[in-house]
Amino acid sequence: MRDITLEDTFRHGFTTRAFGTGVPTTLSGTPVISVLEENNATPITSGVSISVDRASVAGLNEVTIIATAANGYESGKGYTIYISTGTVSSVSAVGEVVGAFTISASAAAVDLANVTDGLGAIKSDTAEIGTAGVGLTDVSLSTAGILAIWDQLTSALTTASTIGKLIIDMAGATFSTATDSLEALRNRGDTAWTTGAGGTPPDLLQSTTIATLSTQTSFTLTAGSADNDAYNNMVVVITDASTSTQKAVARISDYVGSTKTITLEADPAIFTMATGDTIDIVAKDPIQPVTVENINTQVGTAGVGLTAINLPNQTMDITGNITGNVTGSVGSVTGAVGSVSGNVDGNVTGTVGSISSPGNIFTTQMTESYAADGVAPTLAQSLFLMQSDMLEFSHSGTTKTTKQLDGTTTAATYTYDSSSAPTTKTRAT
Repeated sequence: MRDITLEDTFRHGFTTRAFGTGVPTTLSGTPVISVLEENNATPITSGVSISVDRASVAGLNEVTIIATAANGYESGKGYTIYISTGTVSSVSAVGEVVGAFTISASAAAVDLANVTDGLGAIKSDTAEIGTAGVGLTDVSLSTAGILAIWDQLTSALTTASTIGKLIIDMAGATFSTATDSLEALRNRGDTAWTTGAGGTPPDLLQSTTIATLSTQTSFTLTAGSADNDAYNNMVVVITDASTSTQKAVARISDYVGSTKTITLEADPAIFTMATGDTIDIVAKDPIQPVTVENINTQVGTAGVGLTAINLPNQTMDITGNITGNVTGSVGSVTGAVGSVSGNVDGNVTGTVGSISSPGNIFTTQMTESYAADGVAPTLAQSLFLMQSDMLEFSHSGTTKTTKQLDGTTTAATYTYDSSSAPTTKTRAT
């Protein structure tokens, strides 16, 4: 049960339902909500209002209650919310309880209200202490008391397993705030961890400098692998020795291990590289470079590798056999087609030599469907509509209702011009 504080305004939601069906239904009849206090026969209506069909949802209601002393509410009491005027589906709902609440009656509320150690007493003590202890003007410690406190602090800093002793042990004998504090460690991390000076990333294969430079696409390394082609297709980041923020990125096309010579695919043309510039060779990304060798490998001999060609819209002549599927529209096919395996969607103009398995037309189940009144049907829709008109139907007055295959769901309805001697029938739905 909800417990509130006197002088609170709160809202309570509830649902009204039709008594016969249980379906949420609008509360009608100029509804009024009243509140009844425990052991009190006089209902409270002041400050009580209701909003029906909240968010345009039938039966979803919200009552607002202003629980003030002026409106007749008291702390420590329980209250029942009920409908005092209103109907649901023309049936009286008077007396229907829609909620309940208490005012400062919960165990927590009673405890807080305790004059000895409740909230009021705590507030009084806090006010006496004042901000930052300004109210503590009569604190007196004897010499013995101060010494006792000192002994406690000393013990806390020297006794094994105490927090103070653990902190001192962590600091060590040579602790320095300039180098060992958390702030000092973080400052070093800003430089070491961020720039990489604190470790080498696993994808950095080599970090060195340009030893000699022949051209903007060929140079030797100060340090590097002795294996030929070790850095082929890797990414290289060149950093200008004089301006560290000036960088260029290129791809290595060839590497000679004996001379540590790098050849780039192309000049990055960001700045003019020179001896002493920093070279970082990074493991390549999974995207293979587009090269003539890669293209030849994919195409294969006589196009054998082209197993999934996606042709754009175009006009072209095809000579030979097509194995696989053709997706999309084919404008026209001129000449003889040896055979077609599979389904043909659309129109075939001309003479068809033969059709494999024509019996499938009569043995394959159709998907049940019915065209709406006035809409051109498919062949399957026409057959289903005629079947329902002949086999599954009922008459009532001038209305004929046909049923779907399940014998229950309506397929269509028709209207006769007469219930006794009809001469015309018109589809209605």
